[in-house]
Amino acid sequence: SFFMNSKCKNFVALDIETTGQDAHEDRIIQVAMVKVLNGEIKDTYCKLVNPQKHISLAASEVNGLYDVDVKKEKTIKQIFPEIFAFIDDLPIVAHNAKFDMGFLRNEWYRCFEEKFPKHKDICTLELWKSLYIIFQNETPDSSKLGTLVQLLLDDVEVRTYNENKHDALCDASATAKVFMKLYDDNYKKLFK
Repeated sequence: SFFMNSKCKNFVALDIETTGQDAHEDRIIQVAMVKVLNGEIKDTYCKLVNPQKHISLAASEVNGLYDVDVKKEKTIKQIFPEIFAFIDDLPIVAHNAKFDMGFLRNEWYRCFEEKFPKHKDICTLELWKSLYIIFQNETPDSSKLGTLVQLLLDDVEVRTYNENKHDALCDASATAKVFMKLYDDNYKKLFK
């Protein structure tokens, strides 16, 4: 397939859950990653994070995580070495990469004075919009991860996603599968 012959067959899909939507004020409470090598999921990483601040009720209602769930966990500063050891030199794929990478960068600069580790990041949300415009000549009605899962993945994967969405590991896995599907040589069939 096109994907297997591309330079993108090795990557890490990333998803985070946070105390809120503001990358400057809010904090990461869960980090999940899925490592894909030669087009296959080979490893996963998922950790809860003590944000050292209250998780808003609005955030808890979305991600199901409360203060009690994270109060005994390590801080983001303590797990940053694990995160970047897992990523290594692979590109990072995220759905709405601006959000996830913005949070990671802000957390990094709160903890360290040195420069944020350089990595290529790819956004499945932007990729979807671009492909849709190319093949449909219009913007898509929805670019949510759930929409892409529904349109691109099989029934079992859709059911698994719907039962676990907003769990960071579920979303990272779905992002990895959506990214591979978008790059597959059959993606043109999606835009009939």
